[in-house]
Amino acid sequence: MARFLFLTGFPRLAKKMPLSAYSNKPYFIIRNDALDRFGTRLEQRFSKDEIGKMMENAGLTEIRFSLGVPYYHAVGKKL
Repeated sequence: MARFLFLTGFPRLAKKMPLSAYSNKPYFIIRNDALDRFGTRLEQRFSKDEIGKMMENAGLTEIRFSLGVPYYHAVGKKL
């Protein structure tokens, strides 16, 4: 549905749809991400603050979190 809205000239509405970030992705990427998200037997979830602290404890600096979708990406530098 989001892809249809993008193509028909309603990008702002399309971006509000759940999973709209996948509207231009191939099926195999969607399948792989779904398996990563829902197919694991053991799952642990962490907040943004917890992830930042873990990265700092690992010696990373200049930690940045993604501001766009997907939000769960973060990078840091190790000196």
